[in-house]
Amino acid sequence: MQEKVYFTNASGKELAGIIDRDESKTNQGVVIILGSFNSYKYSAKQEFLAETFKSFGLAVFRFDYQGRGESDGDISFATISTGLEDVRAAVDFIKNQLWVSLDKISLFGSEYGSALAILEAEKNKQYKFLILTAPRPQFETFYDGADIDEWRKNDFYHTKGLNLHISLHDDVESYDVLNVAKRITIPTLIISAENEEARELGQDKRLKRVMKNATVKIVEECNNVHCADAKTQIYNFIKNWLDEKCLIRKKLD
Repeated sequence: MQEKVYFTNASGKELAGIIDRDESKTNQGVVIILGSFNSYKYSAKQEFLAETFKSFGLAVFRFDYQGRGESDGDISFATISTGLEDVRAAVDFIKNQLWVSLDKISLFGSEYGSALAILEAEKNKQYKFLILTAPRPQFETFYDGADIDEWRKNDFYHTKGLNLHISLHDDVESYDVLNVAKRITIPTLIISAENEEARELGQDKRLKRVMKNATVKIVEECNNVHCADAKTQIYNFIKNWLDEKCLIRKKLD
């Protein structure tokens, strides 16, 4: 069953989400998808992830951050803090669903979402597992080409088709995601593409060094973890890891 839902964050913005679950189950584990900076809950990436986790018997909750998709807000003013506000609203919403098994809630984070997932998982110890793709714990690499003085002078910086307010830079400076990651002990799977920018910057390697229970898998012959040829590799990485860590009840064909 797929259900479209709406919920409100702490700032009063209405956020839109999609729940995919087996309505015959009254007690089901769920994976909350935390997408990239400009992600959309109906994107091909998120549809693939929903189908992947559903095939393992898990429900999936994906949603639009404020200022994206069908959610209220302005993406120009998005920061790590606004993302965390949305994540915590999504977690509170899903925890109030009667069918959710509260000890089987997990997080999947991609790029920007990987930083949010790390910060949320360290703050709240309730999560079963963590999966990160193309991780960017040092999120300032997202706007590497920016002249900060010029950005501050103009208020906005244009990159990747977005106009970003200087508050993003200032907010990122207040978080040390790599240091936070040191305190995460739940099983964590990190997936990067062989030729991906974030991997070239060594972000997955830094996470592996500081996280106590992390496994790194590399998608071969791709410069993007979600390239067309990556789906089978990603599916198998997740399936085999969940099985090895006894995070799914049985092996699936």
